[in-house]
Amino acid sequence: MGPRKKIAYKGSGWLDRLQKDAQKDEMDHTNTNPSFFVFLTVIQPIVCCGIAHWFEIPLEFAILPILSHLVMFFVSHYYLKTCNFFDITGETTFFPLIVYSHWSGVGGTRSTLVTVLSLIWCTRLGIFLGWRIMSRGSDWRFDKLMEAPAYNCFGWVAQGTWIFLQGFAIWHTHHIAPAQSDVWGDWRSYLGIVVWAVGMGCEHTADMQKTAWNAKTKSGRQTTWIREGLWKYSRHPNFFGENTNWLGIFIASGCHPVAFVSPFWSWFFLVFTSLMLLEKRLDKKFGGKAEYEAYKEGTSVLVPWFVREGVGEKKKISSGRNTPKRKSGSRSKASKSK
Repeated sequence: MGPRKKIAYKGSGWLDRLQKDAQKDEMDHTNTNPSFFVFLTVIQPIVCCGIAHWFEIPLEFAILPILSHLVMFFVSHYYLKTCNFFDITGETTFFPLIVYSHWSGVGGTRSTLVTVLSLIWCTRLGIFLGWRIMSRGSDWRFDKLMEAPAYNCFGWVAQGTWIFLQGFAIWHTHHIAPAQSDVWGDWRSYLGIVVWAVGMGCEHTADMQKTAWNAKTKSGRQTTWIREGLWKYSRHPNFFGENTNWLGIFIASGCHPVAFVSPFWSWFFLVFTSLMLLEKRLDKKFGGKAEYEAYKEGTSVLVPWFVREGVGEKKKISSGRNTPKRKSGSRSKASKSK
């Protein structure tokens, strides 16, 4: 019997297939002309300002995050010569914008509620990301940004765009929605807090579990993947928590359709950036191994769910030729006649 073929399964659902297809179309400096990244960089502030004007959001919430990240591009690329502070720059920009938005907004208890929830989220995530990069010393996701200025600039400006769109529920509540003094008589306030708390708890727990798991092995030397705690029921429970955080903020903000941009953008951005990149990295390292493919096939990509035991085992493929077994004691007539 010949050697076993590597096993390659299809995704366990539409989200798996979606991010798998996105992996093939990933743009970076190796497959995309620099001029296209320049175009994408220039068009982002124009589009964001247009969106802000259309929905009557103050223009500073579109301009300031993009402008600050454009400055950070020059500082990181030409002076610091590292993108290690890419993540933490996002939170340190987001926090003062939330405070300023609340201070300059319409006021009211709903506005205060949304401000408190978003500031707690921003503080926790900022501290975690800052601690993580200081302890690790580098982040593989951003290393290749330094290899091409146009690509790097696009990445930094895109994070400014992320802040503007991610905070849509906040800007809308502070500046567009009318002040509501009876917010505590609204069931959406309580439901929003509960959903937000579930997301916060899930994200923090998943982050701590993975941090403890990573501490057992030097970065980049792992010979397996995390399957402990929440990671047994979801391949990315931290991202599920992040999405749920923003769903809770949206509900607490009063569920205005425009505010839904925040949870939708949270999901869209993570699926086509961090989640996709992590899946691609794991597939490159462990893809084709029966145990890994069975894990992927039986474990939800995002939403924690029951593990489907044995799903991958049913799809094992053998490269050997399946020949029927010869019955014991049976001999051909020709052999008998000899």
